[in-house]
Amino acid sequence: MKRHLNALRWRPLGRGSFLFALLVLGPAGCTGLFDVENPNNVNADDLEVPSAASALVNGTLSSVAQSWSRMLALTSTATDEVRWIGSRQGWLKLDQGTISDPLNEFVDAAWISFGQARWLADETIGKLEGFQSAGELLDATDLARAYLYGGIVYTLIGDSWDDFVLSDRAEAAAPIGADNMSQMYTTAIEYLTNGLAIARSEGAGDLELQLLAQRARARFAAAVWHKLNPPGMAPSDPWVNDSGANSDAAAVLALVGGSDWKYEFAYSATTVTSYVGGQINNRQELRFDDDLATYPGRGSSKPVDVILNDIIDEMPDPVLADLIFNWTETRDVGSLTVVSAREMHLILAEAALASGDQTGAVTHINHVRAMTPGLTPFDPGMYSASTADLLKHTRFVNLFFQGRRLGDLYRYGDPANLWQTTSEAYNTPGVFFPITQIERESNPNVG
Repeated sequence: MKRHLNALRWRPLGRGSFLFALLVLGPAGCTGLFDVENPNNVNADDLEVPSAASALVNGTLSSVAQSWSRMLALTSTATDEVRWIGSRQGWLKLDQGTISDPLNEFVDAAWISFGQARWLADETIGKLEGFQSAGELLDATDLARAYLYGGIVYTLIGDSWDDFVLSDRAEAAAPIGADNMSQMYTTAIEYLTNGLAIARSEGAGDLELQLLAQRARARFAAAVWHKLNPPGMAPSDPWVNDSGANSDAAAVLALVGGSDWKYEFAYSATTVTSYVGGQINNRQELRFDDDLATYPGRGSSKPVDVILNDIIDEMPDPVLADLIFNWTETRDVGSLTVVSAREMHLILAEAALASGDQTGAVTHINHVRAMTPGLTPFDPGMYSASTADLLKHTRFVNLFFQGRRLGDLYRYGDPANLWQTTSEAYNTPGVFFPITQIERESNPNVG
């Protein structure tokens, strides 16, 4: 994943929006130490031509991947996946369930990242749609990829924020409103559907699979959003059974043929590093929760043993162990899973459980278990665990560190172990992150 637009810089501008500043240091009229050309510089006019399409899309990928990593740090800390061990109190507040503080420095920084990624996705899609309409788009799959990244960031906005602002650089917009946040999923699904049509027409099988899986994910997430809104209490029926998500999930599984397929964002020292990886492995502000793994001391982020057992085999869960130990070795590089075949099975398992089809639910859960060597298939007649309990556990370990956990805790009515009983997360299931201080101070449309 190469970061082609290395000259992109962002800063808050005037009315709560962002300026897409392209820093150009062309040949100067003098000589000396600073008389150099930077090969990474991009002139704004250069982005208005069809040959820039691929670079724009790769820049969008870079920005979306960074937003993904930032949000994982927030949501994982606010759940029972990750806990604070460092010196910055903003993480402690998240640990304790204080979700809606607009002054939290880490949430505030994530707001900037999301604003950048969302704007760049929309801008890139608009430019490439223009090239396509004019018959000038050199590679149609570039537009399909832009739709994929736009679909991912809009899904993530719906998952993460209680309200959002869709400004256009210096043109400040009003908040869309908490009641309207489901529109984020509508936009995501529209983008993904558009991209899917292109991928299929171009015979781009890998891209088709990524778009289809993300659309299943977006449709499922939209159904979760409706379960949790308006916030205030856990739903009496937490299970999702969405026909669109089910259809897409089944189509993905037909394409992958039983493989343990996953779509990941890859991070590296030479392209884009992982923010959450840096907070765990470099700064050591965070580590995986103490109910999941043991550590030699409070300040250590290197686990000794994974202690959360598989619910059937009563041994340290191998899915979780593999993820935790691999992650703590990759520092701020490595990969983060965006969507996977395992999640498709879990979507279908939940739909079966919601409709009273225990056999179907168990079948899909066992497909997931079979992807990890050493796990015993589940037989409801042989174990005391219920299918519902096993589904919850299987979602936890197989979707671990993928941003799904906070919504799951809310809809199951299961408070995280460190939430204070006075916190918003504990008392108002369904609350997510607010419009933050940087936007409130600079956008006159935000009260």
